[in-house]
Amino acid sequence: MGYEMARIVYTRPDGGLSYVVPVGRSLEEVLDQDVPSDATDVHVVDDSTIPHDVTFYDAWRNDKGRIVVDMLKARNILRDRIRAARAPMLQALDIEYQKADERGDDEARRSIAARKQALRDAPADPSIEMATTTDALKALWPPSE
Repeated sequence: MGYEMARIVYTRPDGGLSYVVPVGRSLEEVLDQDVPSDATDVHVVDDSTIPHDVTFYDAWRNDKGRIVVDMLKARNILRDRIRAARAPMLQALDIEYQKADERGDDEARRSIAARKQALRDAPADPSIEMATTTDALKALWPPSE
């Protein structure tokens, strides 16, 4: 592996993964100066082993220098993204509901209530739990109302 393609992968004390791209210094210098002393599972790997899709970076784990995705964490990341994305949608629907309520429009209230419930249910979508790859999770994003 050429120096320009080398990456240093390690596990942080919090269990997360980090990697360092050595630039302008030797691997030994980078290992001594940039990799924390409390890092574990430190490996020098080829850049080609680092995933280029960082959608679920916070779910990456270091498995003896091989980057793998913790699917449980990736699913939870998607659920958190859905929750964040739905918040402004729910706020907008609250306003629509109030307007429908002021008009006495029962049909609109029922429709809005159903849309709000669908948004509340979105993080519990069984498709999230059934997803076995990050590509399958990404296919579920962005959520639709």
